[in-house]
Amino acid sequence: MPNPLILQAYKDWLAACTLLEDSLDRYLPYKADKSYSAKELEFYDSLSFRFIKSLETAFYFFRSLERDLSSETKDFLRDRLLLIEKTGIVVDAEQWLIARDLRNKIAHSYDPDELEKMFPQIQATSLMIIQSCKRAKIFIKAK
Repeated sequence: MPNPLILQAYKDWLAACTLLEDSLDRYLPYKADKSYSAKELEFYDSLSFRFIKSLETAFYFFRSLERDLSSETKDFLRDRLLLIEKTGIVVDAEQWLIARDLRNKIAHSYDPDELEKMFPQIQATSLMIIQSCKRAKIFIKAK
């Protein structure tokens, strides 16, 4: 039976991914040349927030799992991701580092041209996060 801390971290990640999937189901590409109302922009803000929340809860789950798998915690995210990659939950640790960089860009960008480029990246990266969450469920059940 997995550690209760790991189970709770997974439940939090799963809840975040469920909301993210809902946003992805309603996703329409962002157009830099369109003048959006505040109400229309709420969707993109929500998608961005849900992406960030899913990423952050994944990282928390990874840290919890790392403590269970290893006697020491890694100082660097890359090392933690490489450990989690060995479980099969993460397929490509480098893509997760790119996702973290995307998260940082989202937090600081309001330029419409930049947003038009970012939202397809958010969409693709979100699918990676959701797939990893599904693999984590399999890993936890097997444990």
